[in-house]
Amino acid sequence: MDETQTTQTDEQATQEQQAQTGTSGSDGTFTQADVDRIVTERLARERKASEEKARAEAEKAKLATEERLKLEREEAEQARAEAEAKARLASYRADLKGEVVDVDAALRLVDDEKHVKDGSVDVKALLKQYPFLAPQTRTAPGAGGVQSTGTADPVQPRCGDG
Repeated sequence: MDETQTTQTDEQATQEQQAQTGTSGSDGTFTQADVDRIVTERLARERKASEEKARAEAEKAKLATEERLKLEREEAEQARAEAEAKARLASYRADLKGEVVDVDAALRLVDDEKHVKDGSVDVKALLKQYPFLAPQTRTAPGAGGVQSTGTADPVQPRCGDG
């Protein structure tokens, strides 16, 4: 700052002080001590305002972080629940394979409260309620009795079908 700007700043500080306190020197001038005190008070007010603004910004950032963490926690819980459901479905599929004609249809009909015990599908209870899921038995010609075909799935993969 050059001397003119410094003088103007001092005059503004003097006017502020006069307006605030209603006092001035006996001839309307201030001593250097008065000017120093006025400038110090003004700087203190500005510093306080700056600190309050910084504190408010920090609080805002903290809330944003908490919201982000909350969202991430909810997403993780949802992903965990989806993984558990997928694992449960795979377990049910393994329990039903070879026991029912149509595994996908059986999976849609499985009721956890009625058909699941200790984390496994109670195939007997499921087939009792939905007998159409049971594999069909056929009479083999010339065998002299009823024999199971030994397969629940009507379509068996052939060599090379993957």
